[in-house]
Amino acid sequence: AAVDADRGTPILAIDMAKARAQIEALPWVKTAKLERHLPDSVRIEIEERTPYALWQQDKRYFLVDRDGKPIIEVPEVDANAQSLPMIVGNDAPRNAPALFAAIETNPDLAARVRAAVRVGERRWNLYLDSFENGIAVRLPEDGFAAAWTRLGLLEKDHQILERDLEFIDLRLEDRLIVRVHKDPNAPAKPGAVKKAVMPAKKDA
Repeated sequence: AAVDADRGTPILAIDMAKARAQIEALPWVKTAKLERHLPDSVRIEIEERTPYALWQQDKRYFLVDRDGKPIIEVPEVDANAQSLPMIVGNDAPRNAPALFAAIETNPDLAARVRAAVRVGERRWNLYLDSFENGIAVRLPEDGFAAAWTRLGLLEKDHQILERDLEFIDLRLEDRLIVRVHKDPNAPAKPGAVKKAVMPAKKDA
């Protein structure tokens, strides 16, 4: 249908450039190559897009490829039940390729990334092991690849991710800020308010 030809259509009557453009406009097609094989055949080779992450935009979900290109919309999903990591934010697909390239430099850590949330359309918060209850890694706006490398070294040398942490803040080059999970059995201090973790909320 995309080629706009049926069996019996003369191959010289097919507009190859138009057919290629229409094939590459299909959601799952990344690239297409068309060749006429006289006397009666047209050969079509396609490269499919491979789902790399799940993009959440408001209450809608889309599969995106390694280049951050949305492929198709999918029904509502359970973020923690997905094998693909989730990216969140209006500009997340546009900025995802650089993030993907950075986290892939450490495959062991990359495998633990369950979600990446854009904060203020400036930087990323990563969530390891679980979107809702995992460790939040706050990356800086600039130099996030170096911060990711730093996290890898901290894990290698000190196993920092094996601790019961709520978040790790890597936004400052000269210091590391962490917060441990509060003991649920510990008595609350008078007037204390338990901090709520809001992954999708824009913070500083």
